[in-house]
Amino acid sequence: MIRKKRMSGKSGIWRRAVGLYLFLCPFVFLCAADPQESGGFRVELDKSGKWKSILFRDRVLLRNFVMTGNCIHPSGKGFVRLESIREKSVVSREMRNGRLHLVVEAPLGSEAIPDAAQSRMEVEFDRETITVSARVETRKTLSTRYRLFFCRGNLEMALISGRGMLTIGSDGKRILQLIPEHEAIRKNCAGAKLAFSLNSEETLLFESLSNSMISLQDARIWGGRVGTVEMAHVPQYSSTPIAYPPGSVFEWRFRIRLMTRRDDPHLRDLGISARGKAGEAGSEISKNTGLFRKKFAF
Repeated sequence: MIRKKRMSGKSGIWRRAVGLYLFLCPFVFLCAADPQESGGFRVELDKSGKWKSILFRDRVLLRNFVMTGNCIHPSGKGFVRLESIREKSVVSREMRNGRLHLVVEAPLGSEAIPDAAQSRMEVEFDRETITVSARVETRKTLSTRYRLFFCRGNLEMALISGRGMLTIGSDGKRILQLIPEHEAIRKNCAGAKLAFSLNSEETLLFESLSNSMISLQDARIWGGRVGTVEMAHVPQYSSTPIAYPPGSVFEWRFRIRLMTRRDDPHLRDLGISARGKAGEAGSEISKNTGLFRKKFAF
């Protein structure tokens, strides 16, 4: 007859603890941030579909990526920020042809204008590319002098300061400039494409695919440490408010790419090699500008 050995006090406690961990383990992972893998890019989501961070090879490139909006307050005084209502968000994901597709649907609203609009983001992840198709339909009459809806995320300025930035307008005009290392860019930079040098090898590119505008606002001007990258539908400027009735639809597409010399060897002309004195970096930009404008290709 085989006798079962009784568990000692410490051994029994330890085994019960392991059993409890194994029972709770699936729930722990369900509650944690949900990483979406593409082989290169990795995106951490919360339950509502908010992108907590975008990483490439474990390096954080962008944080707190969300769909949001701005409109004039119904009283006509001040503005209202329209945020995603997280508890009503619906997130779905599937693999298509080896690529991860993510869909995030959420109402947008505020205390002043509840249930103002319905948003939808379709996202395709490839190894070095994230493509986003955004759509928002208004449910209330919303007014603005500029643009209503946009996606935005925070870029650590320490990642790109002291290096080159290229802005390409919708007319194809290119502006190459140095991002100051110890002071803020004094005005917003906006265009159809924004490219940031990360190092001599890599460039982070935000580009419009249809009906969108990319802009950067440097929060260091207010004492912050990040830059807000905004990807909005092409705005309609007006000196007087434009009222958009319920059922108005806004659609735009954009792409985030990490490019290297494998894509184009002349990308290194944007990569200021050292975070040294601004004068030295500036002279290097000037020296390379001619070659850069001729051969830098997206």
